[in-house]
Amino acid sequence: MNYSGNLLNLKRLNKDIYFFHFDSQIFIQRFIFNVFKSYFIYFNQNYTSFFGYPMINSPEIFLLIRSMSAAEKRFFKLQAQGKQSGEGKNYLLLFDLLNEMEEFDGKILQLRAGELGFSRYLSWTQGHLMEQLLQSLRNFHQKNDPVLQVEDHLFAAKMLWRRGISRQSARQLEKARQLAETLELNQQMLEILEFERMVLIKEQQKGYVSAIRQLEQRMGQALHYLNTKTRIDAARQNLNIMAREQALDWARLGENTLPEVFLEDLPAQGYFLPRYSQLFGQALYHQITGDYARAFDCYGRLLTHFEENPAMLKAHQRNYVHMLNNYLNLAHGTGNYGVFPPTLAKLGALKGQNLEEEAEIASNGWFLRLLFVMNTGEFTYAPQLVVDIENGFEKYRSYINPARQIALLFNIAMLYFVQERFDLSWKWNQWVQDHEFPRVRKDIMGFSRLLSLIIAWERQELRLLESGLEATYKRIKRGRQRFPFELLIISHLKKLLASENKSQQLEIMQNFKEKLLKLLEKTPKAKFFGYAETLLWLNARLSGRPLREVLLDS
Repeated sequence: MNYSGNLLNLKRLNKDIYFFHFDSQIFIQRFIFNVFKSYFIYFNQNYTSFFGYPMINSPEIFLLIRSMSAAEKRFFKLQAQGKQSGEGKNYLLLFDLLNEMEEFDGKILQLRAGELGFSRYLSWTQGHLMEQLLQSLRNFHQKNDPVLQVEDHLFAAKMLWRRGISRQSARQLEKARQLAETLELNQQMLEILEFERMVLIKEQQKGYVSAIRQLEQRMGQALHYLNTKTRIDAARQNLNIMAREQALDWARLGENTLPEVFLEDLPAQGYFLPRYSQLFGQALYHQITGDYARAFDCYGRLLTHFEENPAMLKAHQRNYVHMLNNYLNLAHGTGNYGVFPPTLAKLGALKGQNLEEEAEIASNGWFLRLLFVMNTGEFTYAPQLVVDIENGFEKYRSYINPARQIALLFNIAMLYFVQERFDLSWKWNQWVQDHEFPRVRKDIMGFSRLLSLIIAWERQELRLLESGLEATYKRIKRGRQRFPFELLIISHLKKLLASENKSQQLEIMQNFKEKLLKLLEKTPKAKFFGYAETLLWLNARLSGRPLREVLLDS
C-alpha cells in the first residue's frame, strides 16, 4: 500500500499497513503544530527560557527598571559607559527601550529590538541586562549599606587567605569584625567567627585550642542575641499583621497587658536593635488598643534610644526619620503641639545620603509643618513654607511618592481656604485635580472636586458653580456607588444656588449641618474624607466668624 504526498515518519505495522490515511495525516500534522504553538506561546509569556534568562514577554526586568530611582539609573549608565561594543551596546539599548516604556509590551519591544538589530539575541540580552542591573544596584547601595560592606570585607578576607596573603586577609577581617560589632550585625558576626575558627583549626598555631574556645563562647553570645531579636521581631510583626482583627477584641475585653516578650529585661549594652523592636512593639500595641498617650511616650523613648547611639542613628537613619514622623503624628493626635518646633528642627537637620532620602525627609517635614501651622494658627510661617514646598517640588518631584504629592497640594489648598484666600485655594486645589496620578488617593481627589464647588460659591462664581454641580453629579451617577456624603453636599449647594437671600442661605446651611451630623452618626467618619473641612465651613458661616477662628476653637 503506497500513498503519495508528504507522509509523517511513522513505523509500519504488519509491513504494509500505515496508521493514517493521507487526509487524516494532514489533519494530525496541523493539530500537533497548533498544540505545540499554543504551548510555546504560553511558556514564552510565562516562564524563563531553558538557558535561565527571562523570555522576551516577561515584564520582570521592566518592573525592576521602573522601581529604580533616577540616581540609581544614572549610576548604572555611568558604570556601563565603558561597555559600548558587542553585547554591551545591546544591553544598554535594551535598557533605554524599557526605560522609555510607560507600560510593558512584548510585541513593541520585539519590533524595536528588530529595528536596532538585536531581536535574535533579545532573550540573552535581557538576561545579561538583569545581571548588570543587580550588580549596579549592589555597588550603588554598598557605601550606605553596612551589611554589604561587612560581606565585602569578609569576602576579601577569605580570598586573600586562600591565596596565602595572610596579613592583608587579617586586616580585611578586622574591618568586617569592627563594623559588625559596632552595628550589632550578629548574623554577619557569626560568619566572621566561623571563618576565624576554620583558620585556627587549619593553621594550628600556638594556643589555638584556647582561642577556639573563646570564639565558640562569642558565637554563643551572638546566637543568643539573634534568638532574642527574632522573638521580639516576630511578636511585633504578629501585632502588625493581626492589628485589624484583634484591635476590637482587645478594646472589648479591656486587655491592656503587653505581651511578655515586650517586657523582657535586656542588657544595657550591645542590644540596641532588640530594644528598638521592643519599644516599637510597645508603641504599636498602645496604638492598636487606642492608648495614644502611652504610644506617644513610647515613641519619645525610641527617639532618645536613637539619639544616645549616634552610630546606630547614622546606620538606621531612615528608621529614625519614621520614628520622628510617628512621634509628631501622635503629638498631633494627642494635641501635644509644643513638641513640634524642636522635633521639626531635628528632622530638618538630617541630611539624606542620596536624592531619594533627601526627598523623603523634605516631604515629611513639609507635611508635618503644614499640620502644625493649620492646628496652631501660626499662619505667619505659611508664606515661607509654601515657597519651600514649591522650590522643593522642582528639585524632588520625581522622588516624592505620588500620594504624598497629592496630600501636600491639598493641604496647601486647605491652608489658603482656612485663611479665606479663596483665589489661591482654588489654584492649588486645581493642581490636585490636574495631578498626573489621578487614581492615587481617590479620597482626596473626590473631595477636591467638592471643595472646588464650595470655593466657587464663596467667590460667587455662580455660572461656574452651576456647571460644576452638573458635571460632578454626572460623574457620581456614572459610578457604581452612590456616596451619600457627596450627594448631600451637591443637593445643598444646588439649594444655595437657588436661594434668594441671606436668611434662606443660613436656613439651608443649618439643615445641611444637621443632616451631615446624622449621617456621621450612622456611618464611621473614616468613610467620609472631607467631613471635618465641610463641617468647619458650615460652622463658620452659621456663626458669622472667620474660618481660622472656628478652626482654632475646635
